[in-house]
Amino acid sequence: MRDYSSQAMKHRRGTNRGPRPAIGITLSLVVIAVVAVGLIWLSQHTEDQVALPIARPAPTPTPQVTPPPPVSARPDAALAPIQEPPNAPPNHFTFYEILVKNEVSIDVAPAESREEAIEKQLQSTLVQVASFRNASDAESTRVELLLLNMQARIIPASGDNGGWHRVVVGPFASVRDLESAKDRLAKNGHDFLQIQVR
Repeated sequence: MRDYSSQAMKHRRGTNRGPRPAIGITLSLVVIAVVAVGLIWLSQHTEDQVALPIARPAPTPTPQVTPPPPVSARPDAALAPIQEPPNAPPNHFTFYEILVKNEVSIDVAPAESREEAIEKQLQSTLVQVASFRNASDAESTRVELLLLNMQARIIPASGDNGGWHRVVVGPFASVRDLESAKDRLAKNGHDFLQIQVR
């Protein structure tokens, strides 16, 4: 009877061998040599470029300019009178003297604060909810707004407003009150228009 186990072991040992180490070392040396040659070539190539002389343009000759004749040699120089600078008026000031010595009176009215300006504008701001030719329709809309806890009033018809009875809300104490009124009107299905009255 043959012993196949020893032959199988020999066969397995031969197939499991990896690449030989000599091939890996040889390839590594070749790659290192190629990189070294490339670096040497680059260093020599850049030295050659640096060593090249820079071409400079040739200087252009400057034309010779003859100086003008002296003033005494000109014939018209004797005729022209010498002008002296004008004297400054006696009240001539420099900026520093004006800044330090003089005072400028300015009438300044006290400015309104932002809150005062907004309050002044809100006094003339109204929200118009509706306008009617008939006074009874305007009154019924005013009552609806009163039920919504809004201070509504009617501006009676006149020639200035074209004969319309206008139902308005306002004036308001603050911007928050104005926006709250507009929001309440929109939620209850009322169209409105913000107007400025004089």
